[in-house]
Amino acid sequence: MASISTTAPLAVKPGGSTNLVVKGGNLVGVSHLWTSFTAQTELAPGVKDNGKNAAECTWKVTLAADAAVGVYAIRVATPGGTTALKLIAVDDLPSVVQAGDNTSRAKAQALTLPAAVDGTIGALSKRLFKFSAAKDQTISFEVLARRLGSPLDPMLRLLDMNGRELAYSDDVPGLHGDSRLHYKFSVAGEYFVEVRDMTWQGGGGHFYRLRAGDFPCISVPYPLGVKRGTTATISFAGSSTEGISPVKL
Repeated sequence: MASISTTAPLAVKPGGSTNLVVKGGNLVGVSHLWTSFTAQTELAPGVKDNGKNAAECTWKVTLAADAAVGVYAIRVATPGGTTALKLIAVDDLPSVVQAGDNTSRAKAQALTLPAAVDGTIGALSKRLFKFSAAKDQTISFEVLARRLGSPLDPMLRLLDMNGRELAYSDDVPGLHGDSRLHYKFSVAGEYFVEVRDMTWQGGGGHFYRLRAGDFPCISVPYPLGVKRGTTATISFAGSSTEGISPVKL
């Protein structure tokens, strides 16, 4: 039976096309990529043996510029059946691939913000990234792991140049066990953000997407539901909702 184990990248971007590599099993003869978001999809041209490789296939996925950021799902149709749903994000931050050896501050991967890093974490290991912040700059960080179906139980730590912890995040309400930070830097300089599993578990299947940039941190809308055929005003709560006005629907 056909299956999807992961995708690369873990997100597709609005306002353009993304070559999405779908990895799994029994993918020979794939005929269609279904998405729960509105998109144009086709087997990516110019990829050797695309559609004939049992282990992976590559799709060109094109989204409108106004596609909403969030977590969605995909599935692939093959002659032998359709795969189960695989969660994926729509993300307006540029995707970066994790460096292979960024497991210490000395080997931290340099990031130019805003950015979103796709990677995995090994057992008893961690991943570190360094970035520059200006005085009084506010930056949001979040990990998408549990929300994308990863077994990783993420923890975020923000460190200064000397390795002193400035802030940390474990489980954030509303994020299904994922982590998020919103921090204002009082001193300009270089800093680190660390991602690891809360219980030091890991492996090739423990994937994550680290997002870093200037974005609101919303955990929940209110009310949680509205009656069809009526008008409602939706407000938002979270650690950073400045400038986010209620929406009338």
